[in-house]
Amino acid sequence: TEEGSSSTFKQNPRLILTAFELCQAHNLIPNYQIKRQIKKYSYLLDKVFLKENKIKPFIFSTLENTCSEKFLRLMHEVGVLGLLLPEYGHAHCKVSYDFYHRYTADEHSLRMVRFIEELENPKTDFKKLSESYKQLNSKVLLKLSALLQSIGKNTDLENPEERAKILYKLADLVEKNIDELAQTDTMDMGKPIMQSRSKDIPRTVDNFRFFADYIKLSENESFPMSDHYHIYTRYDPVGVTAAISPWNFPMMLASWKVAPALAFGNTVVLKPAEQTPVSCYRMAELAAESGVPEGVFNIVHGFGPQDVGEYLTTHPDIDLVTFTGESNTGRAIMKAASPTLKGLSFELGGKGANIIFEDADLDEAVDWSIKAIFTNAGQVCLAGSRLYVQKDIYKEFLSRFHIKTEQMVVGDPMDQKTEIGPLSSEEHYKKVVGYLDLKEEEGFTILSGGKGKGWWVKPTILTGVKNNMRVCREEIFGPIVGIQSFDTEKDAVQLANDTNYGLNAMLFTENVRRAHRVAAQLRAGTVWVNCFFIRDLRAPFGGFGDSGIGREGGKYSKEFFTEPKAVVMQI
Repeated sequence: TEEGSSSTFKQNPRLILTAFELCQAHNLIPNYQIKRQIKKYSYLLDKVFLKENKIKPFIFSTLENTCSEKFLRLMHEVGVLGLLLPEYGHAHCKVSYDFYHRYTADEHSLRMVRFIEELENPKTDFKKLSESYKQLNSKVLLKLSALLQSIGKNTDLENPEERAKILYKLADLVEKNIDELAQTDTMDMGKPIMQSRSKDIPRTVDNFRFFADYIKLSENESFPMSDHYHIYTRYDPVGVTAAISPWNFPMMLASWKVAPALAFGNTVVLKPAEQTPVSCYRMAELAAESGVPEGVFNIVHGFGPQDVGEYLTTHPDIDLVTFTGESNTGRAIMKAASPTLKGLSFELGGKGANIIFEDADLDEAVDWSIKAIFTNAGQVCLAGSRLYVQKDIYKEFLSRFHIKTEQMVVGDPMDQKTEIGPLSSEEHYKKVVGYLDLKEEEGFTILSGGKGKGWWVKPTILTGVKNNMRVCREEIFGPIVGIQSFDTEKDAVQLANDTNYGLNAMLFTENVRRAHRVAAQLRAGTVWVNCFFIRDLRAPFGGFGDSGIGREGGKYSKEFFTEPKAVVMQI
């Protein structure tokens, strides 16, 4: 294939042209991610459609326009996304596959030809067409069931040294392809390319190398007894792990689940978020290249409720579920997994408190606070979206914070200078701006920012907020921060802990005693003092309350992904 093209694309150029004609007929335009992918494949379009000049002007006339939800729904319903964009085909057409037994495109392409022909027929029964598509998905779920029954514990790699060797090689391959993978996540999700290139993919590399190191150095225990007995421990793999990863850090957070699961000898079925499937698809290819045995690491694509996600969480052959996502989804998974008593690890939502005390270094506090809320356009579970500033420095801090916020570069995420890209989807954009629409009802002030063009939301500061407002209680997951003042240290702790969430918190002070005292009182899984998002992979990561169940990282990942066993011997 040529630079990322696929057999589906090359063998079915007419279908892609039909898809564009279909869009044109309905006055529809692609969403942001698809526009980026069109640019990626423009060189192929030039070759394939050299004689069909009408296609090229149409493609490039849509590149600067905004999205249409109707387009996505229509394209998904007929399965054309899989023909328009090869990588998306695996996700939106709900095709499941593992490394060595990929679902072939031939049968699926023939079905799509029929769908397109029926769609162009004015007499088409769209309800019947949709039912046909659901039948195709049910066949995929049957295949997934067969896959789950065929895999178990990773018996091919019982030697930790061998597992480590493969994880090192996988890390090297990810690092070697860093530019491609960074571009993929940016095109898929809309995050600034500088973040993908300098933070997300390097952290993916670190995840694989860390757990390769960890498994080599991991220890078992021995407990001496009387002269006639001896006890030692083993840490055996649990079995089949369902890893369900989110869309905000597509490859990085998927690897945070896959790396320890494989390191400790489990088999893995990864379901990436349906909004951002592409980099996980590439991770699967690189894992196969690194020597992961057949059936050990599998990837399936699809949606959650009444689909692949729910199927994985209820299937009796799944032993563990590790999930990162929204709190209500975590509740649903917990309920679905209860009949089979699966092991669960959840990293869920957050509503991080950021406390600025009067003795803080204001320059440092402003810079870190900007990062804490506006990184990844606020689409971070750890975002410091509740900002509390001590009254004596409130005006000065707000002035500096406001100036810095206004200076942020909002724009094309593929531009190296961009700091704020678009939100990940039209659905999410509507959710985020819905909170701004509460202005009159709740009585807060939008000091700066607000709605941008397309799916962009400018970095936004809300003043006049109170803890009982929805903008302070609910996870917005966008570039919006509410700022309040407080009088005393006791007030700050009370405000910070007044939430159902407890993933993380931040505090800024030059008083070391205060730092320790307040950190001890904050109800949060991670407390950062005079910094934000500094991670050591040995440390526990997880949250209190609605922010999750369990901890992962270092020995905490070992506890989740293994079954400790005591062996008692008479000697």
